Amino acid sequence: MKTVSIFLGSAFVIFFVAQNALALALVIPSPKTVGAPLALTIEEDGDTMIDGARITQITGSTIFASQYWGTLPVRWIIRTDAKTSIKHRFGNPIVMSQLAVGHFISVEGSFNGSSDSLGIDAKSIKNWSVSTEGSSFAGTVVSVPDAGGAFILQIGDGSTVFVKPKATSTIMRGVVSIMPAAIALGDRVLETTGVYNHIDRLLSAENVKIFQDKQKFSPRNFEGKLVRLDSINLPTIMVVNVGGKEYTVHLPDKTIILRKDKAKTTLQRFVAGDTVRFYGAIREAEWSVVDAEVVRTLEF
Repeated sequence: MKTVSIFLGSAFVIFFVAQNALALALVIPSPKTVGAPLALTIEEDGDTMIDGARITQITGSTIFASQYWGTLPVRWIIRTDAKTSIKHRFGNPIVMSQLAVGHFISVEGSFNGSSDSLGIDAKSIKNWSVSTEGSSFAGTVVSVPDAGGAFILQIGDGSTVFVKPKATSTIMRGVVSIMPAAIALGDRVLETTGVYNHIDRLLSAENVKIFQDKQKFSPRNFEGKLVRLDSINLPTIMVVNVGGKEYTVHLPDKTIILRKDKAKTTLQRFVAGDTVRFYGAIREAEWSVVDAEVVRTLEF
């Protein structure tokens, strides 16, 4: 076993190299698997930085971790407190509970060793093994969603996020709950929230809120063929085929019934197949239902 020590300015950097056959036979998890470096720096004033340490135990606010050069371990006792900054590999804050045995970390702090252990009072910890966090995004759907509703979302800075709704996700278009497959190319997503994986740029979405133009629900004129009239007395319901789509039209007590010349009349002469025109608003929660204020026959 050989130890090589290199001095860089005031930094004291230690590298350990294993040189025996038994060392090569053992498999030690490498920090490279999560993109973490492996380094140890101790300054003359005690400022210490360790990279690529693997957590072996967590007890309360104390973390036990080891760095490996070959199979030679350098064991650390890492003490944290309320002031210790803990972040994931992409820089966003996480909490102590998001550290776990087997995770690779980098630590900055003050050297605090004893006769039988190396210690560091941690000022900051970066967890290289955590690449996910709760996130939210807004933007425009720029791909045709697949059968499960997964789509590519272009966000404000021009980059994209792959959004994958779960089977239990809530997807709303305005105030209407829709199925994932009803998401459409070009939809404007006001907000989608869930667990985001920075490496894959994948959001496992819990909720998706899609913009709905309120103009769709403003009162307007419709014209079509009368399919059915439930009663000639108000209030009642009629079904009208407008351009191949059937609307259920609710006629309350105050609905105005007009003839072709716009004179008032009753529903008594309305029959299936007549061309009718009605004025009203589509219900926001029921797109095939219209509340009519005026109904006019174009037959008499």
